[in-house]
Amino acid sequence: MAEAAAKALRDLAYDNVSVRLGDGYGGWPECGPFDAIVVTAALGKPPPPPIEQLKVGGRLDTRQARLMPVTVKTSTHELLIRRGYKLIDDAWSSDGRLTYDHNDEATREFIVSLGKDLRSVGWETHPEILRAFRHIKSPDEVIEIEPGGADTSGHFLHHMKAG
Repeated sequence: MAEAAAKALRDLAYDNVSVRLGDGYGGWPECGPFDAIVVTAALGKPPPPPIEQLKVGGRLDTRQARLMPVTVKTSTHELLIRRGYKLIDDAWSSDGRLTYDHNDEATREFIVSLGKDLRSVGWETHPEILRAFRHIKSPDEVIEIEPGGADTSGHFLHHMKAG
């Protein structure tokens, strides 16, 4: 069946699709992260490895499987870690603040790309603060980008509760 599917895709000139036959429980980590994963097996619930191999905002299609469709929810922290941020100060309980470090410069292109990913987990560009985002459901939560200084490379990201 996998050979027939691969041949049909080639015959239809789909060159951006791969077919893999085997135990899908572990996913396909060497080829991820994926924009979408289609599950076609009978499962009680989707296995964690393939879900972790989705790109931020990716889709897990379970319509051909024998289970209920699943919505993959990514937290802000998970998104930041996937984007290469390192948590360097966790003062959420005491001060309502998390501080992350990233090695890349906070260029306009970087911030635009980050903004796209943040929108997928409920954030929007802050209307009043430059290089900042606010959470749509919790507008008192703000993310601010702080460019590194002259003696540093990269930048900092502060996730804060206002108030």
